[in-house]
Amino acid sequence: MPKLRDFLEPALEGISRKLDLGKLFQEYSQGEERTLVLRTRSTRGIGEEFGFYVDTKNWQVGITESYGILEPTVRITVEENLMWLLAARQQNLFSAYFQNLPIDVEGAFVLRDILILDKLLELIHDCLLAEGIDLKAILAPG
Repeated sequence: MPKLRDFLEPALEGISRKLDLGKLFQEYSQGEERTLVLRTRSTRGIGEEFGFYVDTKNWQVGITESYGILEPTVRITVEENLMWLLAARQQNLFSAYFQNLPIDVEGAFVLRDILILDKLLELIHDCLLAEGIDLKAILAPG
């Protein structure tokens, strides 16, 4: 199976070049400066593979290694299998949180930040579809 990071990284670059993320997420952030990190933990138990972040101070998005952002406002960690489902939009982060799926959360105002991160996952999915990449098809049994 291909690595999810290989799909997410170009999608995040495309999103940051094409969209005014500040306007897009203004309704969620309410003017606060926050740094949100959504990390992926390997299902093999070897450790975290990567994460991506949203910085509402300057509305940057990108990929970060391990604990590259030392003190984010909120850090959400999911297992790699769940991240595939989130990126393919077969699951959304908000409902996954309430279904008690394997999600570790650190920080305050988590529900609002989950909405922001879920919206970013939706944008990633749409960006990939526009490029002809369907993560659902990749996940489908062969």
